[in-house]
Amino acid sequence: MGDRWLRAGAGSRAFLPRSADGRWAWYRLATKPLQAVNFWREGTGSALDQPPLLRWARARGGRGFLAVLGHPVEHSRTPAIQEEFAREHGLDAFAIDVRPEEWDEGALEFLRTLGLRFAAVTAPLKERAFAVSARADAVAARARAANCLAWSGEWICANTDLDGLRAAWADAVKDLDPALQTGERAAIWGGGGTRAIAGEVLPNAREYSARTGRPRGDALADDSTAWSPEVVLWAVGRSRMRDGSLPCPPAGWAPRLVVDLNYSEDSPGRDYAEQTKSDYISGLAMFREQAKRQREFWRQNGG
Repeated sequence: MGDRWLRAGAGSRAFLPRSADGRWAWYRLATKPLQAVNFWREGTGSALDQPPLLRWARARGGRGFLAVLGHPVEHSRTPAIQEEFAREHGLDAFAIDVRPEEWDEGALEFLRTLGLRFAAVTAPLKERAFAVSARADAVAARARAANCLAWSGEWICANTDLDGLRAAWADAVKDLDPALQTGERAAIWGGGGTRAIAGEVLPNAREYSARTGRPRGDALADDSTAWSPEVVLWAVGRSRMRDGSLPCPPAGWAPRLVVDLNYSEDSPGRDYAEQTKSDYISGLAMFREQAKRQREFWRQNGG
């Protein structure tokens, strides 16, 4: 409603939403040319939704944008790593916090009307991104989950997590027992929208639900409490463990290595590696590879 009001009097009105966590800074940048007045900030300013001066000065506004969509996304490096691609195409690059219930209420359609052309999609929206797409690549179709979208008169989706995980996993276990390359003596903790992908890369790994702490699938038949993996593939974000309701892996586990699909400094996978005194590999390698594949997909579909 506020956006429609702004556009009805563009140039003579200002609609500058505020929030406790600054989640509307992207909107102020996207509508920068329409606003009769704009605010930027130094330091914390008077509202976190006021963008810092450099971001305000660099924003084009009104020409379309690329965004990472998910909840939470404040830690995401996607806007930084994809900014060069965005600027090549005259677009801005934003991180936009979208909760599942907001997606279901039409957030994606609204963002499209504002100029969203390309999207990187993260948890917990990957299954929803696949569901709204008219076409999907083979990996997204198998996983029924997508991590990138492109608008070409309709939403087209792909899943580049498989390429990212393959590259990260190969690098992580290259100096370990070759049997570990297929997931022998490895456990996948959590997964969500990446479960099917992880299963393709580590077909012999045991899968565990982060919600219940119990094994999934074939691991149920061999649920030995004495078993301990040598490698844990960690696939649970901080937001899901924030309230303390999710269990931790069994106390008897003593992995040599934790491979984290997250790359944030406050990832619970990093905490787990410290607790178990395991070697640790963050998800940065996976992130960079899947981001590269996202750019290739976008170029093939309107970019």
